[in-house]
Amino acid sequence: QVVQKKSGISYVVKKDAIVNTEGELYKVVSTGGKEITLSHDVKRIGEGAFEEQPGITKLILDKKGQQVEFGENCFKGSGIRVIFCYSREQYDSVKEQLENGKTGASDISVEFSKVSAEGHEYFTESQNGHEDITLIRAAKECKTFEGILTDKDTKEKIRVTQIGDNAFADCDQLVWVTLPEEINRIGYQAFKNCTS
Repeated sequence: QVVQKKSGISYVVKKDAIVNTEGELYKVVSTGGKEITLSHDVKRIGEGAFEEQPGITKLILDKKGQQVEFGENCFKGSGIRVIFCYSREQYDSVKEQLENGKTGASDISVEFSKVSAEGHEYFTESQNGHEDITLIRAAKECKTFEGILTDKDTKEKIRVTQIGDNAFADCDQLVWVTLPEEINRIGYQAFKNCTS
């Protein structure tokens, strides 16, 4: 869906954000959710892109691990508390850009996202002595989900406590989900377009 065309640049809505043809995230649109995942073609977050979005607290970068440039004051007026990265290069770039102070935000932490042995994307977040395990994105071929992930390296079982925004979106083979008692949040449109 084309939003606007200006001096040869088109703006389209992608994953709850207005992105131009040059790969700049121009503006985050209100999603009703607490997190936003960048589409793979976002290369830069523009000035004021997260303004007036205090409800969005988590930014999840693209899982391909590409670096994203942060424009001046891109997080000013936002509620972003944590940015999740998939690669060391992404992580180092984000840390450096946040430390230089031009993003208009302070107290944003940077963490790594993980992929379970089953292919599910998740992250661990600790606050006030409490640890939450959030399922970011279920594996596309997921047919059932019991609320437990397997650590790819240690083979340890991990109990999910939160289902993230759009976590099962477009999992068209999903037929059964059992959510354990530990689940304390189900994100915005967590089961969007699940048709089975």
